[in-house]
Amino acid sequence: MNEVPPQSAIGGAIAYTLNHWRYLVTYVDNGEIEIDNNLIENMLRPFALGRRNWLFFGSPEGAKAGAVIYSLLQTCKLHLVEPYAYFKYLLAELPKRQPQANLNDLLPQFINKTLLLSAYSSSFLE
Repeated sequence: MNEVPPQSAIGGAIAYTLNHWRYLVTYVDNGEIEIDNNLIENMLRPFALGRRNWLFFGSPEGAKAGAVIYSLLQTCKLHLVEPYAYFKYLLAELPKRQPQANLNDLLPQFINKTLLLSAYSSSFLE
């Protein structure tokens, strides 16, 4: 049998593949493109797994705070910043800042990583 009925599951899968063939082989033409999107899926996984837990933040303000923390955590991972040292430094540094101060230098992508070394090496109980 050389043909597959288009209404069948395999026929739909073949039609989908043929309709998207250009996108499926793009990685062959450009060596910088990954064959899969596992990197992105792995970055999104904590959010997918935590979705049920987020129902219990308690309030919209709590949910917003949780979203900020999760975003900072993922940004740390993306920029190879050690999360524990980052949050420890951040919690020590924020009270020293003025209420209207610019805090961009405290974002994980802009943080001076040498500042984190002392935060990481200091005692947990400080």
